[in-house]
Parts: sequence; C-alpha cells; structure tokens
Amino acid sequence: MPVDGLVQDVFDRIESDTEDIVSDLADKYTESEIRNCLHYLHWPQIQSFSRALETPPLKILAPRLHSTHDQLRWNTLGASVAHTELLKALSKHATIHVTQEFEEMDNMVLTPFNIHEKSSIYSVIKENYDGVLLWYLDEVEMMSLLNYLHVPVVLPVYTARGGNGRIINGMLRWYASMRNFDAFMTLSQPTIDLYSTFIHDPSLFHIVPCGVDTKFFQPKDKTEAKQEIAELLDKPEITEKPLVGYISRFQVEKGAGVFVDVARLMPEILFLAAGSIEESYRHDFPENFLHIGRRPREELPILCDRPRPKGRGFCNR
Repeated sequence: MPVDGLVQDVFDRIESDTEDIVSDLADKYTESEIRNCLHYLHWPQIQSFSRALETPPLKILAPRLHSTHDQLRWNTLGASVAHTELLKALSKHATIHVTQEFEEMDNMVLTPFNIHEKSSIYSVIKENYDGVLLWYLDEVEMMSLLNYLHVPVVLPVYTARGGNGRIINGMLRWYASMRNFDAFMTLSQPTIDLYSTFIHDPSLFHIVPCGVDTKFFQPKDKTEAKQEIAELLDKPEITEKPLVGYISRFQVEKGAGVFVDVARLMPEILFLAAGSIEESYRHDFPENFLHIGRRPREELPILCDRPRPKGRGFCNR
C-alpha cells in the first residue's frame, strides 16, 4: 500500500482509537477509505509495534560541585535558578541524576559523586548515562570526565565574558578539551558570534534559552507592581515617576556603566538597580538612581514585573 496522505494522517494519530481516527479524518476522506486503510495496516498490531519501539527514558547526569541550596536562593538573576528550571523541563523526558540535593522534582535521583575518587568515577561509568549536563564553566575539575565517558558532555554558558578574561580563558580551555560530540549550551547568538572570533569551529555551540518558572513569574498590573515595590523599599517616589529597572550583577560587562550614564541624562526618571556590586565600584550615583543590593528570590516577581506577557520585562534582560 503506497504511503499517501491518508496513511500519513493515520500514523499521525497512532495513539488514537479507530473510531476517533474515523471521526478526525471525516472531513478529508470517506469513512470507507479510512477503514480500508486501517484494515490493510492491521491497525491494532501497528499500534502495539509502535509502543514496543518507544525510546526508553534518557538518563542524564547533572553533577554540581561548588554550590549549596542557600546560595541558590540568593542568585539575583540566577544562572543557578535558570539551570534548575531547565533540569525540571528536561526531567519530563529523562531521569536526572544529581550529585547535590537542591530542589525536589519528578524523575530526580540523588547520586553522590566525588570527581577526585576513582571509585566514584567508576560508578558513574557503570551507570551508562546518555549524557552529562554540567552546571558551570568554573567547575574545571569536571573536565576529567571527558577522559572516561564516551557520551556527550554539555556545558552551559550563562556568561559570555567577564572576570578580567577568566570566562573567555576558561571557555577556550574547555573548547580545546571537548570532543566533536560534546557541546556548549548558550543563551543567544551574540555569544556564539563572540567566540567565533577565537575558535575554528563554532558548531559545538547551541542556543537553549534560560529555564523560567512560569508559575512563579507571571505578568501583573504595572501600577500595582510599582506600589508594591514602593512599599517594599519604603520609597514612595517610585509611584510618582517613570521607572527604569536593572536586575543583575552590577558590573561593566552587564552594561552597569551605561545604565548609570543614561540615568544622569534623564533626571526626571527614576532608575532602580538590584543585584550584587563590587566593593571597588565607585558609588557616585546621580540623585535619581537607587541601588538596592541583592534581593531574595521571593521579591523578584514584582521587581521583574511587566505589564503584558509579550512586553519587555523590568529586568535588564
């Protein structure tokens, strides 16, 4: 029987019952055509065969060396938080083996791991993982896994540059070590463009947007959000002026200097920044600029609020 449009439409509904298929396709084919197709396909056997060939759940190792649950709470724009949300999404398709218990989620297995112990590495090898999703560029100790595991190792790149060249140097070190089936996970095309000037083959880079908890971060009325921020910070002027916000590490590579310069040029607008700041940074902020330091994660929904789902957020990114 030729694989025509009817056969394709039937296979697209492989999980459906016969009568549901007849009903769904009634506007495109006659009932006799549909039933004749199902008869020649031996439909019950085809469905059973398909289920037997379903890919078993993937098993992913997500080792983490240098962080704790308490630190996770205080990441202002949270590469750690975004990575956690990414793992939650991935857990719908794979079993995630973590080395530190950070947040309960479905299909998560706690697997103690010490990169410096041979017995621990051997236990990882025996698990036959389908892949490894690392946490941070700085965890260079994990580079030794590339010598033992013949499975893809993926390294997230949440910061493209910074640390007086530390980030770029670390990236190039990883790039020199990785195999052609390993990969970097980046947030945007500009990161790939940046490293394309340093490396020979940018095909190891793949864009995966940050994971976001959409139940925690939801659009809210802008006026109400500004009122809540004013009460939270005891700054009533927040409700009286247009407000521009910035939430991230207050550093040069994040555009902090540009943000302050714009504030000086627009004294009629209030500029509010939240996030860690280097002690060495000169605090010569203009009068219409307010830096409120690091804030707990519970406050971020109102600080990052936006008036409509498709609008730009209060955050700087």
